[in-house]
Amino acid sequence: MSEEAASAEELAAPDTAGLAIDLAMEEARNDPGLRADVAAFLRDQRSLIGIQKHHLLKQFALTLWEKRLGLLLRVATAFIGIAVAGALGFLIWNASRSSDLVMDSFSVPPDIAQKGLTGEVMAGDLSGRISDMLTRYGSYRAPQSYANGFGDGIKIEIPETGVSLSELDRFLREKLGHDVHIAGAVVHTAAGLKLTVRAGALGNASVEGPESDLDSLQQRLAEAVFAITQPYRFGVFLAQAGRSDESEVVLQRLMKAASPRERAWGYVGLGNGSPMVAPKGGAVRGARDLYLRATEIDPGNGLAAHNLGRVELRLYPEQALIHTRKFLELLESPAHGQIDANLVATIRLQSEVIIDQLLGAFHEAAQKAPDPNALVKSSPTQSADIAAAQRGEHDLGAARASMANADHIVARGRTHLNERERLLISFSTEDWNGVLARRPVLEALLTQNPRPRLSFHLDTEPYIAIAYARLGRFAPAEKLIADMPPDCFPCLIARAQIAELQGQHARADWWFARAVQNAPSIPFAYSEWGRALLARSQPDAAIAKFQQAIDKGPHFADPLVYWGEALMTKNQSHLALAKFVTADQYAPKWGRLHLKWGEALFYAGKRNEARKQFARAAQLDLTPSEKAELARFRHI
Repeated sequence: MSEEAASAEELAAPDTAGLAIDLAMEEARNDPGLRADVAAFLRDQRSLIGIQKHHLLKQFALTLWEKRLGLLLRVATAFIGIAVAGALGFLIWNASRSSDLVMDSFSVPPDIAQKGLTGEVMAGDLSGRISDMLTRYGSYRAPQSYANGFGDGIKIEIPETGVSLSELDRFLREKLGHDVHIAGAVVHTAAGLKLTVRAGALGNASVEGPESDLDSLQQRLAEAVFAITQPYRFGVFLAQAGRSDESEVVLQRLMKAASPRERAWGYVGLGNGSPMVAPKGGAVRGARDLYLRATEIDPGNGLAAHNLGRVELRLYPEQALIHTRKFLELLESPAHGQIDANLVATIRLQSEVIIDQLLGAFHEAAQKAPDPNALVKSSPTQSADIAAAQRGEHDLGAARASMANADHIVARGRTHLNERERLLISFSTEDWNGVLARRPVLEALLTQNPRPRLSFHLDTEPYIAIAYARLGRFAPAEKLIADMPPDCFPCLIARAQIAELQGQHARADWWFARAVQNAPSIPFAYSEWGRALLARSQPDAAIAKFQQAIDKGPHFADPLVYWGEALMTKNQSHLALAKFVTADQYAPKWGRLHLKWGEALFYAGKRNEARKQFARAAQLDLTPSEKAELARFRHI
């Protein structure tokens, strides 16, 4: 009988147990003597129901646990499957991003191997030499920006037998990744030994020499591998090692690379070691042109923009401001302008300091001066850089202190910056003979450099010309400025100031206007023009220029102080006080500021406060004329 038929029969059968209970209950009503038996029967039925209920509950609990364990088993199985899939996915993802330099075991003759120079040892030696060169190399360039990066480093691979996780990883990296495998061989030749490496499609190289020169051969081979796989890094390494001629060859070759990104980096690398050349009467070229070309080839190359801002800082401030601001925009992009993420904060601070200096915010620039130890070897902070900001805020005592240790940390080829800064400190105190005394030192540095007129010399010539003019020696002053480029910002201001000192006001105004046109966003030409107008007893015209200067550089102390002086000539010393108070925020150690502040207080009838400002001025640097002026108030 089938189960379906049995079930149907059970459903059709009468409920005899229920019928028996009904009959017993009916008989008990008719016969009271049966009531005790019925009650006993019902108790037996209740006990039976309790036993059945207990067994049903135990069976239910067991079934529930079986279902729970089954669910947990399915979850565990799914989790293991997901974990395996995830691990495999990670291996595939990691393999696809792999860009390591992988050293395969060298092929070496048996007699060489018997001396301990096995294939693994040769590969390890090559790896170690390349790693050593990398540790002596410094650059802001992001590792992931290289066409063939070293990824997590240099690896040596020894083939394994059988199937393992490492073998799977190696297989995936070969199929999906961008590893550069270096295969090498050592063979005997008539000359001794020949070491050869093959770097896949990147090329190959070989060196040959006597076996006694094996160490030298291995170093040359390591450099050859470095040059093939990482031409930019190798070019910078050579430059930093003082091998400039070799570096130029490598970087010039990179400038012809197929990849626009690598070509741009070739221009950047070459620009880092190039001078700024200024042919007679022409624009300054050289490194600037190389960086500009790099930005044209790859607008996303942040270091090109940053370096442009640095080289243009003194001669082309308007362009320096544009390029430095552009660099800060690139720095905020996901690729950080191809700058190493670990160095973003440092180079951002450098750029902020450049912008502060361009807008006359020297006090902020001096406070932001980074710790020299925070920078990479390729761009060490110089005392001259810090001193320039301190000089800009007229804290000449701090500037001299910074220069006191300058020669101890000077980088190769940057001695001229120290001499230039010392010259400008003398210029700030109107020590004109001291300025001229620095010229022979700078000329000697120029003679030592075989390249033509460099920008660091051009940086100083305008100030030397002004010093001649201040001493009344206009012939040498005019001779110097005659050869200055027409687009050099400090040269334009020097032309204007020399004309002004000779009483040629119209000529001076023409050159001042050219300087403003050359750098409309920079406050310095406006401020110097205002000073010239103030010296001509035109305070209102001067104030208009000072206002323009402050509009461009709100934290530039000079136009605020000279504006205050202009108000004093109009007998408005009470109004001048507000200018001096504001200027004190940006140049608190400027002797002239406190001198003029004291004078304004004296004329406003505040003698006690005036004495405090005069006392403060006496403690700070003053020019000879300012010292004479202070002496007039020593008895108040």
